[in-house]
Amino acid sequence: MKACFIQLKGSWLKGFDVFLFFIAVCVFIPEAAAQENLEGRIFYVDGTEFTLSLGGVQETYGPGILNSSAMSLGNGDSIQTGPESFLEFQLLPDGTGIKVAENTSIQLTWQDSLPVITISYGRIRVVTGLQAPSPALYVQAGDGMVNVQNGDFCFDYVIAATDSLNEGVLKPKLQLHDFRGFAEAAITGNAGTGLSLSVRPNDWPPIPVNGEESVSLEVNSSLALVERKPLDKEMIRYWNENNFQGTPPIPIADTALTFGTAVQTATTSRTQQVSAPEPKYDFTASQRRLTLVKNILIISGLTLTVTGAAAQAVGYAVLSPTDPALARRQANLGFIPVGIGISAVIASLFFNPAFP
Repeated sequence: MKACFIQLKGSWLKGFDVFLFFIAVCVFIPEAAAQENLEGRIFYVDGTEFTLSLGGVQETYGPGILNSSAMSLGNGDSIQTGPESFLEFQLLPDGTGIKVAENTSIQLTWQDSLPVITISYGRIRVVTGLQAPSPALYVQAGDGMVNVQNGDFCFDYVIAATDSLNEGVLKPKLQLHDFRGFAEAAITGNAGTGLSLSVRPNDWPPIPVNGEESVSLEVNSSLALVERKPLDKEMIRYWNENNFQGTPPIPIADTALTFGTAVQTATTSRTQQVSAPEPKYDFTASQRRLTLVKNILIISGLTLTVTGAAAQAVGYAVLSPTDPALARRQANLGFIPVGIGISAVIASLFFNPAFP
């Protein structure tokens, strides 16, 4: 009886082990497979040469490389574009589209299956996938980090001509242009080493970024500068001129930007400029009256002055030889219009309407 019990007990333990193994297969193997399927698929390149670091091996490619082979980015791989060089890739399986602008250097990694794009320098555009989770990805640059929930965004991490020295050094600052959707920016204060919104020195709160806003982050040792303003229309123009051109493996949302009447659409020629007509100055009623009075004084004053001087000249030149007394009276009378005329011209100097 005891031996039989032990045998049954051993069989039960063995069956329980098989059950645990079945659970592990169902849970961990699909997760490992999902990890292996994480990639950035390059689907379009344009312009000059670009450099990829794939698996630690760096190599320079021309735009025709995609004609002969497909290229994928793995964990830790990086991209560097040159002047007039653009590259487009898609994060799989989420479907988020990334366009890397010219003169840009970025690195792609994953943390807990969440994509992380680190910008060393340059400009990128991010259009989250239609089926991407929330958050869709993180974007890091210097001391700033952005939790991208959903939408269409431009990230700038460059040195502009108007930038000032930060602690004696000219550093790039992170600028986020939100075309649509929502994101949450945070200041890590440690050159982007933290990937969580909870990593914030001095209790700096996360900064919400809403659609049609531009937010810039600048950090020094003791102060964080956050500037929020309406969406930069220059960024709309830039990305309409340099919109997505390739066909991604998974369809993404419409990337045409059509805010406002002064924005160029994606089909607008680069040489065609849209400019608003210059406004004409609109005089007020009082300004019109001042202008009228000033003109009347100037015209009447000059007319009377010229008339009086002409009468005096005729008196001296014509009447003086035959009738000196009459010539003298005419010359004296000529002083009247001359005096009135000069007075009118002087008076016109005190009427000063506003001019554009």
